[in-house]
Amino acid sequence: MALLLALAAGPAVASADPVIMAAGDISCSQPGSASPGKCSQVYTSNLALAQQATPEGLAALLAIGDEQYDAATLSNLNAYFDPSWGRLNSVMKPAPGNHEYKVSGAAGYFDYFASKGVQTGGRNGWYSFNVGTWHLVSLNSSNQCSPVSCASGSAQETWLRNDLALNQQPCILAYWHHPLGSAAKESDMWQDFYDAGVDFVLTGHIHRYTAPHPINPYGNPDPNGPREAVIGTGGDDANGSGLLKMTLHADSADWKFVGSGASDAGSATCHNGSPGPVMQPQPAPKPPTADFEGTQDRRPWPSPSRTSPPPSRR
Repeated sequence: MALLLALAAGPAVASADPVIMAAGDISCSQPGSASPGKCSQVYTSNLALAQQATPEGLAALLAIGDEQYDAATLSNLNAYFDPSWGRLNSVMKPAPGNHEYKVSGAAGYFDYFASKGVQTGGRNGWYSFNVGTWHLVSLNSSNQCSPVSCASGSAQETWLRNDLALNQQPCILAYWHHPLGSAAKESDMWQDFYDAGVDFVLTGHIHRYTAPHPINPYGNPDPNGPREAVIGTGGDDANGSGLLKMTLHADSADWKFVGSGASDAGSATCHNGSPGPVMQPQPAPKPPTADFEGTQDRRPWPSPSRTSPPPSRR
């Protein structure tokens, strides 16, 4: 009843410190449920609509890839994503995932969001924007960085490095579909995150929630690294249904998982782009033999350009 009353009230005036929400792995190719569980894209979008109706408001909803299963055709997006998460297109900030690339060039994804006037960075699939004192960067890991490359010197990596160099905001959040443990080819761009003092990297792909935890480009714990969170709970899978809510303060952030299947809350101060210590050489984990999507994760290993120790931040 409280949720219905909040929805009926309509959008409210936003507070001074903006709120964003995020999740990936969203819509089944069937009508969604308003309850937690499999195909709960209506339930999770209702959570975002309820937040939008509060005095805090909702500055942005980050859709972190695999917006539409099993393949993100334009017809599937219009039939299933649009009646649920599409209700929030006015605040939508998407990133593509591997299921978008089951359609050649992720054409359905780009055509759908273009028709709604939603920013996607053109057909590249990367772009940035500011929310309060925070700089947010949406990136394209496609299908484990193929066909869209994440390698050093690629169009996307060069753009990212330049974007971070030009940033004047004290706090930085990046998001894309794959966690580092599911896409080792991301390691070059993770080095850019580390060097620039990025504070959070939000991901999906693994159909569960993993709380923000700081790691380095090797995937190992490092207090100087970005806090990676996995929010593969946008509605497709029954392992969890919910969103990460973040309140973006001037030099810090609070977070809380909202929904069903997980319970977590925390806070962290920003790196403020400050340089960290020299990263020491670390052993490369053995590459796994297969990729896992669903409830499993895997550790990354350095790309060929990471066979020597990465340079220090800055």
